[in-house]
Amino acid sequence: MTMEIRAHLACRNYPQIGLSVVYDLQYKQFHMFEGVSSDIWQHLQQGKTVEQIVERIACEYDFALDDRSIHSITNDITDFIATLELRGLLQSHQGDRNRCQTNTDHELAWVDTDLESTAYDRMADSKILYSATWEITQQCNLSCVHCYCPPVTKSMWNPGAFDSVAKQLSAMGAINIEITGGECLAHPDITHFMRSLSDYGFVIGILSNGTLINKTMAKSIASVLPRSVQISLYSNDETVHDAVTGVPGSFRRTISGIRNLVDVGVIARIACSVTTLNYRSVPALYDWCKREGLDVQFAFRIIPSWNKDRSTEQLRCSDIDYVKSLMQDERYNGLISAVRGRKHKPKWNPSKLCQAGFRNICIASNGDVYPCNTLRYKVGNVFDSSLQSIWNESKQLEHWRNISISDYDECSRCEAQWICKPCPASHYTETGRLDCVDQHTCELGWFNHMLLKGCK
Repeated sequence: MTMEIRAHLACRNYPQIGLSVVYDLQYKQFHMFEGVSSDIWQHLQQGKTVEQIVERIACEYDFALDDRSIHSITNDITDFIATLELRGLLQSHQGDRNRCQTNTDHELAWVDTDLESTAYDRMADSKILYSATWEITQQCNLSCVHCYCPPVTKSMWNPGAFDSVAKQLSAMGAINIEITGGECLAHPDITHFMRSLSDYGFVIGILSNGTLINKTMAKSIASVLPRSVQISLYSNDETVHDAVTGVPGSFRRTISGIRNLVDVGVIARIACSVTTLNYRSVPALYDWCKREGLDVQFAFRIIPSWNKDRSTEQLRCSDIDYVKSLMQDERYNGLISAVRGRKHKPKWNPSKLCQAGFRNICIASNGDVYPCNTLRYKVGNVFDSSLQSIWNESKQLEHWRNISISDYDECSRCEAQWICKPCPASHYTETGRLDCVDQHTCELGWFNHMLLKGCK
């Protein structure tokens, strides 16, 4: 019996940790195989038959080659293949395709916990580059009052350089790529970039304001089967939204973009930063999103901008009583349902601040590399060094990785750190130092702790 891997899958293998991950781009499902299951999956990718796989597994795991052992291995592998077929990952060209009874008691059992979060932890433990945020341009057609991005320059990626770095990312094992900006869809080569990432087998996310998504762009986005398209929408009131973006008419164009995505089968995810300008709009925007069948996430943390012409700190509103009432409502504060539903995971590594720089990076429009897009602590530049050498040899990245929660005296003693996830990004933006967490982040962390400590 010969098998064929389905075409709508993004796959990466990590033999150094005995792991394979597979993302079904069509059905938005994540799969993970460990140990012998990973080995079998890789043999299937190479086009081996069941008989060839049985022989390879027997040799690799030093199994006896008597008839009884061969029969047992064959049954296990055949059961595993039936499971792959049942889950839409594999198509066999002969044999009993209706067979789907699986053996969940042996080594080939599926991992059935929070798979993707588990994969994140495994990658961070082993310092495997798994995800990247890619700022392909600083150009933007809006002027949002709370934007943290640096002042706009003409730096942007060209197709040749982009393809070269995409190839490096793929070779290093990265699978998740988020395209952002500025406004990423303003880049004249955005269609090429999306297609290039698709051809290299990445899972693609897009962060956009939605104003440039006409029907043609919507079709281009749909063609690469993106995992998500996040659209910034700050109110369902046109006047309020346009006040935040600084551009009259932006609300109507964003709504049109969302509709165009829906028409081609792409469901947008709405992101709303909550500021002094739009906090009264939060309940109505939530209700609108639910009526439209859209997920929405509200962000109450407003970070300082790298553009010193913007004073984003004055837009913070988390100390307003009305906003505090919103933050106590699970419709608007996703942490509440996560904690109460036991879906809020403990920290990956209690001694570390986060996984930035351990499994993911940010690549800026000028080639600079940061641990993440908000912590713009430069660890290298892809036009000066290969991404591989930056990841493995950067002294700056090593310094960041060596920072521990114990280096932050107040945080290390704070009982809110289980939910706070202390982040020095805002403090670094303001001071150029990594030695502290800003007061705004602390206050929000403490608020959530006091709200949810009874649910721990």
